[in-house]
Amino acid sequence: MQNNNKFEYNDILGSRDKIRSDLKGKSGIYLFVNLKDPTKCYVGSSVNLWNRIRRHINIVNNGDFSKTSKFYNAVNLYKWESFKLVILEFTEDKKLLIAREQYRSS
Repeated sequence: MQNNNKFEYNDILGSRDKIRSDLKGKSGIYLFVNLKDPTKCYVGSSVNLWNRIRRHINIVNNGDFSKTSKFYNAVNLYKWESFKLVILEFTEDKKLLIAREQYRSS
């Protein structure tokens, strides 16, 4: 779903096909928001947003993550239904991704 120039997905697992079609081959900054505690978020960036989001989903669903990862532990505890995905911005300049991610995180 597009909202105010942002793409938001409230049902991450149920929206996988839509997320793939919206994000495949695009680079940008994304945000996972914990709906149970919206002050807790995870900001990331990728040169291929769909591949990165799919990797997050697969890591949690397969239980293949480090116990030190706060984000993965939170998703494991609260389940994907307690998170929404927001695409904060797309960028064509892949060299700026990390700088934009850090800006969005602050």
